[in-house]
Amino acid sequence: MIYKEMTNAKPMPVCGMAIKLDGITVNNKETKYVSNCCFSCECVECYPIWVDGEDWQNDKSTFAFIKGISTDIFAFTLWKNGTQVATITDNTYGDLVNSYGTNPRQYSLVLDWDKVYDAFGIGTYVVKNSYTYLGSAKTYESQNYCVSVYDCKDANGWIKLEWTQSGNIESNDFKFCTPLYHSLKIKGIFIHDTPQTIQDTYRTSKRQVKTFKTEQKNKYLLNSKLIRENLLPLINENLVLANKLLLTDFNVNGTGYVQKELKFTEFGELSDHIGTDKMDFTMPFEDYTQNIIKNNCC
Repeated sequence: MIYKEMTNAKPMPVCGMAIKLDGITVNNKETKYVSNCCFSCECVECYPIWVDGEDWQNDKSTFAFIKGISTDIFAFTLWKNGTQVATITDNTYGDLVNSYGTNPRQYSLVLDWDKVYDAFGIGTYVVKNSYTYLGSAKTYESQNYCVSVYDCKDANGWIKLEWTQSGNIESNDFKFCTPLYHSLKIKGIFIHDTPQTIQDTYRTSKRQVKTFKTEQKNKYLLNSKLIRENLLPLINENLVLANKLLLTDFNVNGTGYVQKELKFTEFGELSDHIGTDKMDFTMPFEDYTQNIIKNNCC
């Protein structure tokens, strides 16, 4: 979850990477968007969080913010079933970074839900941030997170993408010289696509075409079900910029991949359904490590 305030910009609602934008008006009224339903066509009002399983089954959530000025303050709190259960001031429930060396006004929280479960059990949780921006008091409230013990039947139909963002993203001023973990779960299917064969050849003096190197590239397709279109900035301005992605396929009859290392290539197709706030997409990938290569000796 990335959360930012900007000026002179059109409001850009995002879920997963939530961005808040302030337009310069006479009364400086704040524009805020909060979504409780953005992850599937079934309209998931409470985002499923899985705990008490293997590391690849358990979930984490990321919240990143940028202060307006260095003297702004913030306080993360954790709420369960409408009651505050914790104030997050250290790494007890995940990884809290109060300031980044490359961008001192940037701060983040990567919440480890397995640690939350160990402390407070299953239930419906909300993360809040009471903060100041340019000295003005504000409150951020996340969507609902439904924490439950991992079950393969409940996980069926879901795909999880994980990545660690590094580098500077100019579109939102975040600087990830200190890498930051992100994840996104959507409903969809992950399938193998037609492999690509690449041959490096040369022509002999007898005009014969010979191959000195052959490379085979595995191709894959992620076909999403209907998701909220406000996820597009998270996908288009963060996920696809990652150097490496880890994909876990929870479909019972799927590929069975667990944190498979992949590299995004380009959008295959994106369909924005006119008159709705939903979209679906086809996203191609290839192996992060390309090692199906043969070099001819002679």
